[in-house]
Amino acid sequence: MIGTNGQASIIVPESLLASDYYIAVSHRNAVETWSANPVTMNLITDYNFTTAASQAYFDNMIDMGGGVFAFFSGDLAPQDYVVDIFDQVAMDNDIANFSGGYIVTDLNGDGVADLFDQVIMDNNIANFIGSAQPF
Repeated sequence: MIGTNGQASIIVPESLLASDYYIAVSHRNAVETWSANPVTMNLITDYNFTTAASQAYFDNMIDMGGGVFAFFSGDLAPQDYVVDIFDQVAMDNDIANFSGGYIVTDLNGDGVADLFDQVIMDNNIANFIGSAQPF
């Protein structure tokens, strides 16, 4: 579970301690994002994605301003690691139905699917946003 402040708590099996692994973060409407480099797993392992685009593999994050970086959004069901026209269908339907609440098409987190979410979707499709993975 990762918080809005970029902090995450991970339970790592003892057999993986002191080994290096990439951290992959996925969410109901975000593009899967990987740590820039492998991270050594310890009982307490710190990794903050929010401090720079370079914290993500291939700098695959967006600058939100003020030195804060965030994951790209718009990869909806089926999550296929890219924001594309297939994700657009769910967005169009929820906007037409005035959908609200904790829904996958609420890309900006304001509780409704609307044109503000549509702008994010359109820009991410136009910019060919997708998951950058280390393998």
